[in-house]
Amino acid sequence: MNNRNEKAIEMKMYYFVLVLVLFLGACQKETSTLALDSSWADRTLQEKGLGAYHPEKSLNDTLDRLESYREAKADLYSKLESDIMSLKIDAKRDVKTYIGDNKKLKEKVVLFLKGTRITDAVYVPQKGMELSGELYLGGSFKSILGLNEKKAPEEKPNTHTYTNSSPGSGY
Repeated sequence: MNNRNEKAIEMKMYYFVLVLVLFLGACQKETSTLALDSSWADRTLQEKGLGAYHPEKSLNDTLDRLESYREAKADLYSKLESDIMSLKIDAKRDVKTYIGDNKKLKEKVVLFLKGTRITDAVYVPQKGMELSGELYLGGSFKSILGLNEKKAPEEKPNTHTYTNSSPGSGY
């Protein structure tokens, strides 16, 4: 009987230590020292947008194609905006948290989306339009967010030469 009590106490201690280790491990904050490099915006985003076919709203096939194209383009812009907002600009922030409630920056991002290059447009009868597009971010995107790296000003060499320019000197 004494042996059983010792084993029960040993098991309780084992479980206590296990729970304690798991609890301490779960409470530990993640401290990542991994910082993203400055080329986070040097990328091309690619997405597809879909526009539905609406025969009940359409007066003719041409108007239906145009409406499907508009819907697909709006869907493409929406997906690209979502991709942009989820980009990490450093270890702790993404573009969405950086912009926050700043309406001017949000408008600049929306205007930047207008630079999307449509790479493919496919109209599937009875289904709608599918657009493929790509958007290169790069330095221009960093500059609209105000995140360009500040370069040290270049020192200009002293190229000024002194001459004797007094009247009558002949030089």
